[in-house]
Parts: sequence; structure tokens; C-alpha cells
Amino acid sequence: MSTSTGEIIKQYLESNDYSLADLAYASNVSLKTIYRIISDESKLPYEVAYGLNKLISEISVEFILGYDAKYQMEKAQFLSENNLTASSCNNLVSRFHLKKLYPNWLGDNISLVKQGMAIFGKENFLNGIFEINQLSNVAFSKANFANEESTRAWLYTTYYECNDKTQPLEFNQIEFEKEFNNLIKLCGITNFETSIKVISQFCKKSGINFYFRKSIPNARVKAVTIKDKYNHVYIFMSDLFKCVENLWLAFIHECIHIHKGDLNTKSETLNNSNTIDERYVDEMVAESLLGELYFDIFNNPDINTLADISNKKKIPIGLVVEIYRFQSKDYTNPLYNQYLHFFTNKQIDAVTSYF
Repeated sequence: MSTSTGEIIKQYLESNDYSLADLAYASNVSLKTIYRIISDESKLPYEVAYGLNKLISEISVEFILGYDAKYQMEKAQFLSENNLTASSCNNLVSRFHLKKLYPNWLGDNISLVKQGMAIFGKENFLNGIFEINQLSNVAFSKANFANEESTRAWLYTTYYECNDKTQPLEFNQIEFEKEFNNLIKLCGITNFETSIKVISQFCKKSGINFYFRKSIPNARVKAVTIKDKYNHVYIFMSDLFKCVENLWLAFIHECIHIHKGDLNTKSETLNNSNTIDERYVDEMVAESLLGELYFDIFNNPDINTLADISNKKKIPIGLVVEIYRFQSKDYTNPLYNQYLHFFTNKQIDAVTSYF
């Protein structure tokens, strides 16, 4: 469908340094009338077409009126075929913040709805958009992401694109608890690609829908776990990890959420609180790996102590170092970093192709 007449007029005005008020004055109509045209709430009247021509002479009255007639016919056909109204499209866009979620989508509200239906499928888009907002609300109740709109968009696209490819797995609590006890043995793997494959296999056995996805700009989320209304459990991980050890600790973190049952709506979260303490879960990760030796990191944080803890607990020193780095916020020390397994964008691109 063509871009709306209002959007075209707005682009012409902006590129020629005119305001909406300038067009209202040239057309001898109210600014409210111009707003209604720009927002695609009314057809283009002759006087506004004439006013636009007065401001920008290369845009003839005949051209812009002809464009609007063609657009209005396409719009009416689209709305009729999909049993929609202009008002329902406006409500979808405003209620679910589509312009914030998808700044690259172009056009008016009806065009945004059409693009959403084309990307996600009509039924998913019209019926499922509310559901994914509820899912992301659960995620946001657990963590304060830096950019909520971008993170919500990442969750939205990830959830629907994943479900479009395959039937969701049914979560198996018994199998998960059995596999959960083997996590400490699994997290000794230091190869990035192998780690992702093992994590994927772990999730498949437990009926967890796992996806490793590239992030989008400003979506500051490494890993998140959600449960939809059908009780399907999902773990989404992004490419924002810098090393394999950090990836493993984040995955164990998400598994502890599942183990503790921190996946429900806000009123059903830990201790009936609206906010789950992510720091507390991080400490549970460290204590489950290191036990009481976890506290030695704070009492005498040198590399020899970390190596001794690694030997006693029989876990890779890289994991101990990563726990120390997180707790101390010391991410640039070259002595500690040499024990970590950093990975490249090329490896990330190869892994994301699995999913």
C-alpha cells in the first residue's frame, strides 16, 4: 500500500523547511484540520492541496489530489479485506507503542499495521500483540533493562519468529530438575559453539524453548526467561556476551529462575513481590558453583586464591575468575582476562544460523 498522503505532505514540508502551521496559514484552514490530514484521519481537501502548491510550487494541485484519491482507494480496500477500521489501527499503534518499537517501519498507523501483519502474519499480529506485551511485562518486572522499548521489540520479534519456525516444546519440570543437577558438570565447556549446542540439548531434554539470537540496537538484554499463557518456557540469549564463561553463568542464572518458579505474572513472583532480586539470583549462581569458598573471593581476591578455589571445586578457573570479575566489577584486568575464552563476531554469526 502506498505511503499515506499525510506522510508524503509531512516529508515535503520538512524537506523544504515549512511547518504544519505554515501549511494551515497558506491553506486558510485550522491547524486541527492539518493535523487530521497528517495523521490520516481525513481526506485531503482542495484548499489544503492548493495551500501546499502555494508553499512548494513543484507540487501541483492535480498531483497531490490524484495521489490522495489513489491512496484512499487502496486504504479502503485494505481495511475491508481485513475487517479493520482506521480507528482500530490507530488503537493498535498507540496501545502497543508500535512507532517506538519499530522506528524503521514507515508511514501512518494503517501502514504500520499492514507492515506488522506482513512480518508476523495477520493472526499473530492482531491477536498476539497483546500477549507479547504481557510476556515482556513479566520480563521487565524482573529486571530494569536500559531501553525498554528496544528490549520489548527484541522479545516480540524473537518470540514470534521462533514460534513461526517450529511447534513450541512442552516444559517438563521433572526432567528439568534432573538435568538441572548436572549443570555444574556441563559448564566446564570453554568452546563457544559447543557450549551453545550443549545448552540447546539441555533445554530440549527439559522441554525449554531455547534460542540464541542477535540483539538489536539499544536492546540491552543478554538473557531472559519467560513463560507464555500456554505454560511454554523460553530462554532467549543474545550476542551481548563477551566470553564463554559469562554466557554459562547467565544461563545458570536463568535456570535458577526456572528452578525457583520465578516465571509467573507480577503478583506471583518471588515472595509476592513485584520485583525479583536479580542480584540475589546471581549470588545463588556463585554459591551453587563455589559453595562456602565463594566468600574467599572477597577475603583475599588474588589469582592464586581463585586458582585454589578452582582446584578444590574441580571447576574451570575461568568460571571462578568470571564470578570474581562480576562481583568486583573489575573487567579490564589483563591478568584475570587471560583465563577467559572470548569469542568473535564470526563465531556469533555461525551460531545464530543454527536457530
